[in-house]
Amino acid sequence: MFRMDRIQPSLFPHYLWLGYLHTVEPAATAVVEQRATHYTLACEMNAPVGIRWIRKGHETAFQHAPHQVACYPGDNSMNVIIAKPAANPSRVFVIKVPPGQLSNGDERNGRVLSSEWEGFLPRNDSVLLECMRRLQRTLGQRAGKDDLDAGTAARQMVLRLAEIAGRKPPELLGDKSVFAAPIMRLIVEFIDTHLARQIHLKELSSLVGYAPSHFARKFLCSAGLSVGRFIYRRRLLMAAAVIQGDLAPLSEVAIDFGFSSQSHFTRMFSDIFGITPAKFRRQFQPMMA
Repeated sequence: MFRMDRIQPSLFPHYLWLGYLHTVEPAATAVVEQRATHYTLACEMNAPVGIRWIRKGHETAFQHAPHQVACYPGDNSMNVIIAKPAANPSRVFVIKVPPGQLSNGDERNGRVLSSEWEGFLPRNDSVLLECMRRLQRTLGQRAGKDDLDAGTAARQMVLRLAEIAGRKPPELLGDKSVFAAPIMRLIVEFIDTHLARQIHLKELSSLVGYAPSHFARKFLCSAGLSVGRFIYRRRLLMAAAVIQGDLAPLSEVAIDFGFSSQSHFTRMFSDIFGITPAKFRRQFQPMMA
């Protein structure tokens, strides 16, 4: 049975976001069918594309123009999106945002978006567009030198979405309860480098000079997720980038990212992203006519 992670808003939301570029050639038709486990932000980077969006028995048809951003709700419903470009290839940058980073808590705790928020169809928004452009350079990659800029863009995106939805923005200011950005990047870099093996809490805490229990509490406040769940997320995010980018057997991808078997990998991937790794590969590789 599907179980949504209890992710809290954090100062470093981008470390849990999935980002990828989807290309569809002229005269081809892309059909994406998956459970909406995440809020989905889509930015058309290149050319107009016709969209048919089928959700809860209703179909909405619209044009997605270049440099417009759309937001699809993360309500766990089944969605089908059919995209058909006209004369030029469509290149859409997509970001999957865990619902907990936008809709956890209540009004007193500064909930960003309600679970019933419907998102919005493509719109011109200079703030969201600039955030998408910056995040395109880093999401799907191992943590690195560009992460500070990516973190700023991700936080700005969360604040902008709250503004669009007319909600109270979350408290994203750093304090002593969270790691400083360079320390958090160091931790995530270490995790990303060792995803193929078991990563122990003690070695992470030693990396930054904390007792394991203190480290675990501070990491939870910093990332919005426990150490163990965060590591699983990073494994899945990095595996998704590999699946889309090459034809390595899924059994090899599972081993390379520390999963006990292909079936274990498939189950975890499906629970988090609402689609199997095999379907993700078929649907999000470049589509040719």
